Amino acid sequence: MVKIIAHRGNTDGPNPATENTPTSIRCAIALGFDCEVDVWYINGEYYLGHDFPHTRIAYTFLTEFADRLWVHCKHLDALLRLKDTLNCFYHDKDIYTLTSRGYVWGNINSPTNASVIQVMPEKGGTFSTNCAGICTDFPHRYATILPNESK
Repeated sequence: MVKIIAHRGNTDGPNPATENTPTSIRCAIALGFDCEVDVWYINGEYYLGHDFPHTRIAYTFLTEFADRLWVHCKHLDALLRLKDTLNCFYHDKDIYTLTSRGYVWGNINSPTNASVIQVMPEKGGTFSTNCAGICTDFPHRYATILPNESK
């Protein structure tokens, strides 16, 4: 079974106005998908946001969905705070990184196999069903062609 992970909570394509918000994340999870989120930790507070921290959240929001979140820590402070309690990772241009729960997280166009979370195949132009999971802005599309263990 392949994990299908909604990139920033997007379920039907990129939507910068709503991605990385509690509403989009809850919606993606309610639809049966896991969810990748971008998290910052600044001055004792947690924030969602890709390029910068934009939505303050409570730590309990993260722990409420701990079994469904893939937390992309946007800097070292967030990683150090979350690595022992959540499935999180940090990467920039790495071909692969490991999550704190031992998953191999790829990058766009990273070669894949049954152990790798394939990231954004729609951007990279490569797609393989031989993967541990797919992180995508189009989880509904992939759910129709892959056996999804998230649902």
